[in-house]
Amino acid sequence: MAVLIEAISVVIRRKAITEKFVDGWEGFQRIVPNNTLCFDDDLIRVGFMSPQDVKAFVYQLEELGLTFLQGDKAIDFAVVDQLHGPTIECEWLVFSSLNIQESHNNKIVQGKVAVCWLLEGRKIPVAGLHMPTNWKPGDTIALATPDWWTYKGSLSEASGFVAHEEMKERMKFLYHEDGVDVYLDLRTGEKKYIGRTPSR
Repeated sequence: MAVLIEAISVVIRRKAITEKFVDGWEGFQRIVPNNTLCFDDDLIRVGFMSPQDVKAFVYQLEELGLTFLQGDKAIDFAVVDQLHGPTIECEWLVFSSLNIQESHNNKIVQGKVAVCWLLEGRKIPVAGLHMPTNWKPGDTIALATPDWWTYKGSLSEASGFVAHEEMKERMKFLYHEDGVDVYLDLRTGEKKYIGRTPSR
């Protein structure tokens, strides 16, 4: 199974939550700051639109007992960009894209989504990727998404995500309203909206 990656995602090993986190899974669910949570048997994903919100969540996870970095490698969790993958070396995580198909208004909608899955133990190379240990030829990969998510209208379909390194040169901040930062895209002249996680 794989977890959806959109915008900037914090991807956490479920084992780390069970072994290290105060109050385990229940305690973790209490601190999730938005409705982007999704998970499979191995990984948990929480998504953000703003690097500042990611930084605050990373700090909170570290304060509650998880280890982000050891040297220059991700240990219990990683930060993953929708366009470029993990922001630092992460030996236990595979980043890729999957074809997706869903029905919307009696029409089939197809596209691609960014995903991650856990890689441990024996590595099975298929078409340049390392597949999950329990994967067998002919298997499909199930995708974990937030309950409300559909491909139609998503960041994956719209391809409107702007990488952090492009923000300063491409986007001009206009105003903040109702939990959303509004920017002007200097390339297209369109307004872009970045949902912000409320401060705790």
